[in-house]
Amino acid sequence: MSDRYGMSDHGQTFTAQPQRLEGDQWLDARWSVYLMRFDLAKRGQRPALKIGMVGTGTVASRRRSHELQFGAAEVLSAWSLAHATSQLEEVASWRLTEQYEARLQFAPEFAEPAARLRRLRPDTLVYSYEWFEDDERVVQAVNDWALRPVTLPHGWEFAREHPSDPTVREQPRD
Repeated sequence: MSDRYGMSDHGQTFTAQPQRLEGDQWLDARWSVYLMRFDLAKRGQRPALKIGMVGTGTVASRRRSHELQFGAAEVLSAWSLAHATSQLEEVASWRLTEQYEARLQFAPEFAEPAARLRRLRPDTLVYSYEWFEDDERVVQAVNDWALRPVTLPHGWEFAREHPSDPTVREQPRD
């Protein structure tokens, strides 16, 4: 049996339905994943897409910081888990949002496994899970996967450390 947020009576399984942010709802959105297009002409590069997330910050503040670093950005889409994270502790909220971000970052490869849609990060020119060619197939794949439920699996234990500590998650123990 589970409640309306998918919290199981038998463990920590938690399922949430992402919500698409319409219009400029993304401005103050927290606990969200976004798809942005960047104009990289000042770097001598073609435009690129970035799939990223925010937790306690906002999409608008992340956009501003990205624009300072990379150039003009346009938010193409954003989806929120804030309605679900309000029922979770902060560490679990981070994990849920990170899991959702990772799924959307792999959606283009699920949809187009033979295509080479990833690109190097514009500033360091190293491989990145977040950066993609400005290709409609990326936008379509992300949109196709965006509204599917996201789950924190049963068995994850959350350490009692600060959420920014990379050791806050442990794999399930048998």
